[in-house]
Amino acid sequence: MDKQEAYKVLQKAWVEENDVRKGDIVRVLRPAKSHEIGWVCSWNDGVMTKKVGMTQRIGKISNQWVNLSDSYNYPFFVLEIVDQPREKEEMIEIDGKKISKSTIKEALRNHIN
Repeated sequence: MDKQEAYKVLQKAWVEENDVRKGDIVRVLRPAKSHEIGWVCSWNDGVMTKKVGMTQRIGKISNQWVNLSDSYNYPFFVLEIVDQPREKEEMIEIDGKKISKSTIKEALRNHIN
């Protein structure tokens, strides 16, 4: 496996393990070296280094980089998850118990199949 393929595997594991999604807020921890650990992008010292220590929102996640709100593509390994805003799941009360809509939908799907 070459470095770029290894990077893809590592980033996918980071995304899945940390439930990282578009809209999450991350902090840039340090500068990266261009193409470090198989990352396919180059570090822009003038712009990206100024973002170290700052937080930004994730705009898009590819299998080779994480695009942040400044429109630059960062490697996952320089990012720290700060906030993961999630919508509250809508609950329904049935016989005095609160149950999420997704739980009901899943139960119905399993019952029909």
